[in-house]
Amino acid sequence: DKVICVCLSDYRKGLEAGIVNKKKGILIQYGIEKERFQNIGRRDVLRTKYGLNESIILFGNVGRLHVQKGQRYLLEAFQAVKSKYPNVHVWIIGEGELLCELIKLAHDLGIHDSVQFLGARTDIPEILSAMDIFVLPSLWEGQPISIMEAGAAGKPVIATNIDGIADILIDGKNALLVPVKDSNALAAAMMRMVEDSGLRNHLSVSVKATVSDGFTVEKMAKKIGDLYQEIYSMRFEKE
Repeated sequence: DKVICVCLSDYRKGLEAGIVNKKKGILIQYGIEKERFQNIGRRDVLRTKYGLNESIILFGNVGRLHVQKGQRYLLEAFQAVKSKYPNVHVWIIGEGELLCELIKLAHDLGIHDSVQFLGARTDIPEILSAMDIFVLPSLWEGQPISIMEAGAAGKPVIATNIDGIADILIDGKNALLVPVKDSNALAAAMMRMVEDSGLRNHLSVSVKATVSDGFTVEKMAKKIGDLYQEIYSMRFEKE
């Protein structure tokens, strides 16, 4: 009866591919339980556990270790950032087929001492609270939940200017957006974040407001519930 698209870019692609038509297609964006990512508590507890003091600027990435998520570009960019700013570190959260390849790349780039692969985690709110800057260098996306979770946690975001990401984030307003597969541009954005605490604070407030205003689980559930009721009424109440 209806096809739900989670972001505007998917809706447009569906129309172009003939999978969705304007009569059946409907846009209902993902929502998250934002409260889970706010007021978590002391971030220094987790940082201390992994040997990081408060002087360290901690970048973080959450996602499958898969070519789609572009972690190799994060590592390549981080090499340049690390060479200029020794007090930086990266956490990569997730599992996937590229784990061994990414670990080897970190060694080959000479940054393995400042990169930690923490595997799959069930404590993502706590992990995010310990981070300073969230980075998602994906090659393609629908509407990434990881960005919304990072935004709800008030973490400034650097991401690629693609697909569903660009439906949520605006460069310079609530995030820094860079071209896909561009390690140099990503490194420049990361350095800009390290250098400018005012920018970090501005983007933190802006992205948190974006998520809080538009991407709550309550809004998503209500829209889906209303849609089901509409379809039910059309199908059965006339009988």
